[in-house]
Amino acid sequence: MPRPTRRIAAVFILVGLAALAFALPAAAGGRPYTTALTGAAERPNPGDPDATGSARVTVNPGTREVCWSVEVQGVDLPLVAALNGCATVDRSLAFALLLTPEDYYVNVHTALFPAGAARGQLG
Repeated sequence: MPRPTRRIAAVFILVGLAALAFALPAAAGGRPYTTALTGAAERPNPGDPDATGSARVTVNPGTREVCWSVEVQGVDLPLVAALNGCATVDRSLAFALLLTPEDYYVNVHTALFPAGAARGQLG
């Protein structure tokens, strides 16, 4: 295959993949990610050694929405917390979350651990 033809084919493949990444999560209600939260996972220094929890993040580029549900326990007051919500985001951020979830994380801060009590990577 000649070089210009390969480039055109590569562009069509990338456009097709991008369209698929946007269309499927929107049709399915978003792409969910789950992660376990721990104090040991906090960076650059460990967080609360007693902190544990979980997070679910759903990314929907079709609606430009990111929703989350976070539960954490074993941290200083409050002892148990549950946070839920949604936010409208730029489509480029939603797309980045879909393509490189390992670049994003969930982090819980407390008064005793202002740099972070618990953390979990999305990817």
